Amino acid sequence: MSCKILLLVALAVLMGCDLTKEKTQDTDIRYAKYELESHHDSLHVIRLVTHDDTSCWSLPYKVFQFVQGDINGDGVEECLVGVVKPTRFHPVYAKRLFIFKNFDGYIRPMWLGSVMPKPLIDFWLVTNEYGYYNIITFEREESGKMLIAEYCWRGFGIDFINYHAREIQFR
Repeated sequence: MSCKILLLVALAVLMGCDLTKEKTQDTDIRYAKYELESHHDSLHVIRLVTHDDTSCWSLPYKVFQFVQGDINGDGVEECLVGVVKPTRFHPVYAKRLFIFKNFDGYIRPMWLGSVMPKPLIDFWLVTNEYGYYNIITFEREESGKMLIAEYCWRGFGIDFINYHAREIQFR
């Protein structure tokens, strides 16, 4: 095992995450809740807490937003986390949107977005006509002004729906 994996396993054990416990089949994962623990400005841990167990996912990044809601309409909430980090294909520290799912009581990445169409400022969720959630973003235009856009989940990744406003001046 590499040193990085050993460090992540050690951190998970120290934070109370049981890495070996089997999940029970009768656990109703629809009632699990996500929690965000902040250990310092660049180490956060997402916990998925069910009535009998906890799954953890370490985020060694600065977190600027944390929301949860069902974005794909399957009746199980997902966790959306805004992080600040570079990526392999966009090696600049910038705000990114990560989406995690509850897979049989375990936290698993659903989408780890590298960039939005415009630089991301913030995001939140709004209920759509089907009763689950769409993602609303504040993004920065090339002019330096802001835009408000709406996205929905489509299989793998998010799809643009429309702009609610463009070229908004904020002071």
